[in-house]
Amino acid sequence: MKNMTGKKRFIAGALALIMAASLAGCGKNKTTNKEQANPPKQEESQKDEAKNVEEVKKKVQELLNEENQIMERDKELWDKLFAKVDKKADLENKDDSYAGFLFKIIDKYKDNFTEEELKTLKKSAEEIQKLDEEVALYEKDLKENIESKSEEAMADKFPAFKGQDLDGNPVDESIFKKNAVTVVNFWFNGCAPCVKELPELEKLNQELKAKGAGVIGINTETLDDNKGKIEEAKQIMKKQGVQYPNITFESSSDAGAFALKIMAFPTTILVDRNGNIIGQPLLGGIDQKENYDKLMKAVDEVIAADQK
Repeated sequence: MKNMTGKKRFIAGALALIMAASLAGCGKNKTTNKEQANPPKQEESQKDEAKNVEEVKKKVQELLNEENQIMERDKELWDKLFAKVDKKADLENKDDSYAGFLFKIIDKYKDNFTEEELKTLKKSAEEIQKLDEEVALYEKDLKENIESKSEEAMADKFPAFKGQDLDGNPVDESIFKKNAVTVVNFWFNGCAPCVKELPELEKLNQELKAKGAGVIGINTETLDDNKGKIEEAKQIMKKQGVQYPNITFESSSDAGAFALKIMAFPTTILVDRNGNIIGQPLLGGIDQKENYDKLMKAVDEVIAADQK
């Protein structure tokens, strides 16, 4: 990058993408071969939720734009600072927040600036920090809202079903009896975070086999035996090295209605051998360490209870 603007776009743009992903998740309007008719009140509620999400995303983008404007104000100084940045060391170890990253590099390269220049840079970073804090609040509120809605959608027991795997072999709820606990992952073909975590889910499945547990996937686009989406899903799974079973069933079934209530993707739940849903849904991929650790703790607890 030859100037501050390029570097600024690299960092601020990356932050914006991260924020957009964490705020909106990987949501979609789930469609199947059959028309999904929502009751008026439910449809109105869904529209209100979508409107709220869009409003929050718009506000976050406005805050990020303000951060960029602050940097434009002292462009030459920021150009000079970013020219010193070690792209590998500084960016790999950057703070989660934009402001935290800026404070770190200001301190690291302070010997290259006059006292007055440092004062200007720090003042700008402080302004950006305040905006960052606002962004974090919006992110926290929306995340809690999504988690709350997802928890409300969860039943005590996974609905009984008759369906098939993606190769056409018949399956039903007895699939859960084979394992002390089954990790059930909801995803769809166009969800990048979903596809990204598939290799980790396969690795997890191999690890769980030795513990009497396993993983199954439910791709919400493959419901109603949607041949096109099933073939697309199989190609994705092959490319990602997935061997654990994925299942599909009728969207009009209780299990179909359950799957179509999932609001954010990927979402993962635990089901014991009796079909009981254990704990709360896990939002986001298990390729994130925090999510993986949380999932494994819950898995081990269910396995321990099963062995008593």
